[in-house]
This record gives sequence, structure tokens and C-alpha cells, in this order.
Amino acid sequence: MDSSERVKTIAISELGHAKLVKISKRCSLPLGRSAEFCIFYVDKLKIDPTNQSEGNPTDAIEALRNDLVGFIRTQEKTKLNPMLENLSMASQKISSVMDNLPSKGDFHFLKDQADWLKKSSESQLKEIRNFQSDLKWIRTTRIDLANNLIRVFRIYLSEREKLNSMLDSKKIKELEEQTIKKMTEFAR
Repeated sequence: MDSSERVKTIAISELGHAKLVKISKRCSLPLGRSAEFCIFYVDKLKIDPTNQSEGNPTDAIEALRNDLVGFIRTQEKTKLNPMLENLSMASQKISSVMDNLPSKGDFHFLKDQADWLKKSSESQLKEIRNFQSDLKWIRTTRIDLANNLIRVFRIYLSEREKLNSMLDSKKIKELEEQTIKKMTEFAR
């Protein structure tokens, strides 16, 4: 203490003195300092020492705890529970989508089918090209055959004219039959 401070003596009850001694020992302070700290504490918290129920810090802490628990429950109902429900629904949707996804075996099966279709279409395309080549050969051969038949028929007509002038009609008919027979043999 400062020498400028004056020390005052106060009277307290035996019970009050015993409690002050107990507080002093617990805090390792002299009795005067412990009493000062108790007075400053009461003043700072604006506690009315005559009204025991009003200034009880335990009640204030309990009230604060109840307010905090109420706030947490409100937040749980309004925010947390809806988020959990949405999360649960999203999880179920993801699970159902994952259950409906094709398996690795399905992909192998589809790849095998695609490979088979590719090979099949390649072989069919090869057959179509061969068929087109055959058709082209048939057209070319048919055109050549038609040209040969026309040439033979022209020869026949020119020979007939010559023969008409030389022979009589009976022999012409025989020659016509022979020529037609030769033409059909030639066409085969």
C-alpha cells in the first residue's frame, strides 16, 4: 500500500471473517487485499449484496446457457435439418444413378457387339463390292454380246441380200435356218 493511502478498520461478523480468511488463503492474499478485491468485484458487477437472488452469477450463466441451447436448437430446426434432408435426398439420387450405371461387363459386351458389327459390316461391304464388280462385268459382257449379235445380224442381212439375188426362195429359207442356228450357237 501506498503511504498516502489511509487504512480503515471495519467490523465484520465471525462467519464473514472466516469466509474472508478462507478466500485469502485460497488466493494467497492478505486479509485487507482480499476484502478490497471483494468490494471491487461487487462494485464492478453492480451486484446488490442485500439481494442474494438478483446478483447470482450462476443464474446469469444458466440463463445464458439456456439462451444458447435455444439458439442452437432453432438453428438446427431451420438450417441444419433441411440441409441434412437435402443431403440425404442427393445421396439417394446419386446411389440410384450409380446403381443404374452399366457395369464393366456391360461395356465389354457392348464393345464385343460393336466389334462384331464392324467385322460384319466390313464383310458385307466386301461382298457388295464384289457383287458390283460382277454386275459391271455382266453389263460389259452383255453389251459386247449385243454388239456381236448386231454385227452378226448385219452380216446375215447383207448375205441374205446377196443370196436373194442368186438363189431361189427355197434355198434362202434353208440358209436362213442354218444362219440362225449358227447365230444361236455363237451367242451361247
